[in-house]
Amino acid sequence: MRGSPHYHNHNNNNSLQYHQYHHGCGGGSGSGVGRRGRPKNGWPEVAVAVYVSVAVAVTVCYWNGLCGDFVHDDIPAVAMNADVLGTGPLFRVATNDFWGTPLSDPNSHKSYRPLTTLTFRCAPS
Repeated sequence: MRGSPHYHNHNNNNSLQYHQYHHGCGGGSGSGVGRRGRPKNGWPEVAVAVYVSVAVAVTVCYWNGLCGDFVHDDIPAVAMNADVLGTGPLFRVATNDFWGTPLSDPNSHKSYRPLTTLTFRCAPS
């Protein structure tokens, strides 16, 4: 059980081998692998496999959306927004809402997302 105390006899000749095998320390075996198959410098192989599998699954799931058209509110928020298109001055990104309406305007949605707007502005069209 993890975290529970464990006792073993270190008086026999096999104690160093037992300790190296079960605790992944010392000995200079040269394998470069410690406890539970974890490389001494780096990530466990299982973690790398999990992260690569997740990245592949996400890419496969969203691949068909990369070349899609704008839908719903994308047209006013992105395709017709002067802040995104770069037709307005850059400082307006800080004074306009996400939709390109000045925050001081009573009709403003007040959704302030300047980093998102700048990201859209910098993206190639």
